[in-house]
Amino acid sequence: MSRKIDDVFSSGIEVTHIYNYGTSSETLLKTVSVREGQPLTGKPIYLMARNKLPEVECSECNTMAGWLNGANG
Repeated sequence: MSRKIDDVFSSGIEVTHIYNYGTSSETLLKTVSVREGQPLTGKPIYLMARNKLPEVECSECNTMAGWLNGANG
């Protein structure tokens, strides 16, 4: 816990995290860049992330799905 994130991750590093609390949920984490600059507050952001939605079509209208129903896959 004493190591800084940029000591562990560099650009292009990928990590798979599997969360299992009854049903497994798998997340791929990929470092794409490191934020540079001075903190603007006493509690700077150490890690920034953004989710990339999977490209899945709606089974009814064939447009981009806005959510997934776990019961149907």
